[in-house]
Amino acid sequence: MCQLNLDGFQGAMNRHFSTSYHIPVLYFTQLIGLAMGMSAREMGVGDEIVSAAKALTKIGTAVEAEPAGPPKRKKDDKSLPMPGRRTEA
Repeated sequence: MCQLNLDGFQGAMNRHFSTSYHIPVLYFTQLIGLAMGMSAREMGVGDEIVSAAKALTKIGTAVEAEPAGPPKRKKDDKSLPMPGRRTEA
């Protein structure tokens, strides 16, 4: 929740205080993994709201593009309704 609060609410904070901060938020364990030679993708870097790519490039670490996932399934009439969605009867 800390990362979500710090990363996700920067826009609201910037609007409130008339600032323009764009600070990437990473866990120290992600930074330790990078320091130990693990890839940014292995450490989950690249999924943050404010991208850490520019900051990591400055220290010589590249953030790989995430591979394209499987195609989304088409909706059919046999699918179960998702919570919160209204279904027409």
